[in-house]
Amino acid sequence: MFTSFRSKMLLLIVGILVVSSAAIMALTGTEVTRVVGRTTRDAARNQLSLVKLDIENQYKSIVYHREYALLRYKEQLRNLVAVVIAHIDSCERLYEAGVLTENQAKQFAAESVRRFKFGNNDYFFIYDEKGMNISHPDPGLHKKDLWQYRDVKGKYVVRDVIKTARTRGSGFDSFWHIRLGENKPVEKLSYVELYRKWNWIVGTGVYIDDIQKDEDVKIARVLSDLKDTFSRITIGKTGYFYLFDDRKQMLLHPERAGTNVAGVKDPVRGTNHYDDIVRASATPGIPFVYLWNKPPDHPNEYRFLKEGYADYFAPLGWYVVASVYKDEIDAPVKKIVTWQIVLTITIIVLSCLLALFLVGRMTGNLKLLSFYARSLSRTDFHMVDEIRAGIKSLAGKSKDEIAGLADAFAFMIGSLTGYIEKLKETTAAKEKIESELKIAHEIQMSMVPHPPGLTRETFGLFAVLEPAREVGGDFYDFFFIDDTRLCLVIGDVTDKGVPAALFMARSKTVIRLLAAAERGPAFASEILTKANNVLCEENDHVMFTTIFLAVLNVETGELDYANAGHNPPYLMGPDLGAMAVPVTPGRPLGIRRETSFKGQAMVLSQGQALFMFTDGVTEAMDSEGRLFGEERLLFTLRRTDPMTSPEDMAHRVLDAVRAHSAGSIQSDDITMLCVRYLGPAAFPGMVEKA
Repeated sequence: MFTSFRSKMLLLIVGILVVSSAAIMALTGTEVTRVVGRTTRDAARNQLSLVKLDIENQYKSIVYHREYALLRYKEQLRNLVAVVIAHIDSCERLYEAGVLTENQAKQFAAESVRRFKFGNNDYFFIYDEKGMNISHPDPGLHKKDLWQYRDVKGKYVVRDVIKTARTRGSGFDSFWHIRLGENKPVEKLSYVELYRKWNWIVGTGVYIDDIQKDEDVKIARVLSDLKDTFSRITIGKTGYFYLFDDRKQMLLHPERAGTNVAGVKDPVRGTNHYDDIVRASATPGIPFVYLWNKPPDHPNEYRFLKEGYADYFAPLGWYVVASVYKDEIDAPVKKIVTWQIVLTITIIVLSCLLALFLVGRMTGNLKLLSFYARSLSRTDFHMVDEIRAGIKSLAGKSKDEIAGLADAFAFMIGSLTGYIEKLKETTAAKEKIESELKIAHEIQMSMVPHPPGLTRETFGLFAVLEPAREVGGDFYDFFFIDDTRLCLVIGDVTDKGVPAALFMARSKTVIRLLAAAERGPAFASEILTKANNVLCEENDHVMFTTIFLAVLNVETGELDYANAGHNPPYLMGPDLGAMAVPVTPGRPLGIRRETSFKGQAMVLSQGQALFMFTDGVTEAMDSEGRLFGEERLLFTLRRTDPMTSPEDMAHRVLDAVRAHSAGSIQSDDITMLCVRYLGPAAFPGMVEKA
């Protein structure tokens, strides 16, 4: 007879109400008060924890952006100072060659560095070990004794950078300085390096206020998101969240946002109200209780008990507070007790009818909610608007827990829909970027010779290029200029990624075009000189590339070569083992027009090989940050059979580099080009060319 859920509930309700109505009235009040109060407080604590977790996640993103931007600044400063050091070193070599006196060389170096500019009116500076300024674009600091110079915060700027250069050879420091053309001090990140030949401290710096500006924008966005979150979270009937910082500046509040609340007093106890909240934040799970008014009906009556939960987020100095009136926590209890009295009397008279109605309503809503949940799963979110509208309608029919569950379910559906759309957009954008980078990689790899090896009766060569990213800045090239001359090129563009790849493509194309037109005896040096002038044009981003260029006469073994700041190659042979080829360093291409390069020559004997490489080989790091280095490279080459093929030689070095850097991410492009002369024996030797 009583087999359905509805009939069983009807029998149970009637029996309990008739037999135990008095006991229920006495016991349920206390229990409901405890349960509802605990639920409301738990909800407030949980919501507070979720808000803090959201702030923590947003802050981690800000910290990551700050660290990444600072790392990029440091890398840029190292590269820029390296270029200036190379320029000063070229002046010093003019003195060593007797072209200039030492004073003339120093004066020329100081004056030329003083004119160097980059970025947003940024510059370079030079000091001697006693704090005397040697080069500075600011007339107020140029050629002044700045040993006692302090920044706006009292820090000895020059003393610190000199100490850094003396003790470590190079390093970073920060101080507050006024940017050229402005009058407001800004924090500046500087990098200095000791030029030991003249005991000069050479450095530069960038103002890092842009990082803070970007961070402020992100924090403002976090506050905007929190404001939206606070508006959607309800605690009781009129409870709310608010946010203020260490300076008692109210960041988010329904009424006091943007005001300073440092002087607000507790109207009953007379203590500083927000100091009380700060102390309460040490125990976020325990509520602090106080008396407060209740606008708009009771604006000046501080007699309403209020509970608050506070938590502190130290990195930003923010206090997050959730507050709710105590009577609103108890309101559901009073409402339930009132309904119990009315329902008990009514149900005693009409228990069966009312029980049927209540049970039918409860089970019907649950069934309907279950139906919507199953429909959402079956339709794969395609009917989300219709389903959400139905759930909202269900939530609006009553104010009980099922309605609250329906409302929460509707809110969850809306959030999931938004997250799914954002995920789709993010996934599509990521796939597009990955596809474009893959195409760029394929295009870049198609620009180097294929196959990467070449074998003739008189010579054999092989090349390897492994970019650190999808696209990189390393490149190699080999091609015949005429029937007997083979041009060999290897280069390394500053920076990584797409900009470096574009500059690499331009550099490679320029060298090919110039090589086709050049017929002079000093072929290698002339090509680099002309290529440098072309690459300096419209080079607004100060991109540059190091290049080693050689021309091999495949019949005689004569090798004409010139270097533009690249790693010297190694010469190997049966009687040599492995030794560095003497090169004149030269300046990288793309830095300064009208730069000349010194050509050199040598003759390869039968069986001798030339091994060219980029710094991605020697600067490959293991998991502990140790470099592969020139010594390991030389050791690997000397252990290789002198008569092995160029391909085997390149792969032996590549295997050694991979074994050294196993477990760590490749940080730079790896490029090698090996050529072995197989022609008739020649007279080995080395000849300097003008």
